[in-house]
Amino acid sequence: MPTEQSQRPTVELLIGPIASGKSTYSKRRATEGAIIVNDDAIVMALHADQYNLYNINLKPLYKAIENSILQMAIMLGKDVIIDRPNYSKAMRSRYISIARSLDAAIKFTVFPAATPEEHARRRTHSDSRGYGIEYWVKVCKHHMSLYETPVLSEGADSIWEMRNGSDMQSISYEPHLAEQIQSTESPKR
Repeated sequence: MPTEQSQRPTVELLIGPIASGKSTYSKRRATEGAIIVNDDAIVMALHADQYNLYNINLKPLYKAIENSILQMAIMLGKDVIIDRPNYSKAMRSRYISIARSLDAAIKFTVFPAATPEEHARRRTHSDSRGYGIEYWVKVCKHHMSLYETPVLSEGADSIWEMRNGSDMQSISYEPHLAEQIQSTESPKR
């Protein structure tokens, strides 16, 4: 429960491909006092800034650290930004569950998607982490293949779209409307 804020804290899940502006946005939000949860930063912290030492067998440790940061920040009344692709409902559900259990508001912020090649180019230009563009194209294609449109019925209080770097617009996906749109895009036979 918040200790010093009169308003309940918000857990903001950033949703978008690699190199779509999520971390840039997170840096700005950090200067405003938000706590940033970034799985890459946790890996870097645990492995002395060597991302290539990521170990799939340590994933439970990485997730436990994320969960602890998220829970403690909410209890301290801080807004929390989840800076990762969050491309699927399953990926978002853990954060939503923790936020709800601590009575935090939940906001989805959706970042624009370009082609996988464009996102890979941006990633290799800004921070390749020792990998080539082909690797990042593959990663981006994989993420995009699993993308599920975020809807309020997942547990969010609001959904926002990021436009032009720092311009955000509120969008209000009604769960029944989103389901109708999805069903018209892929008719059942």
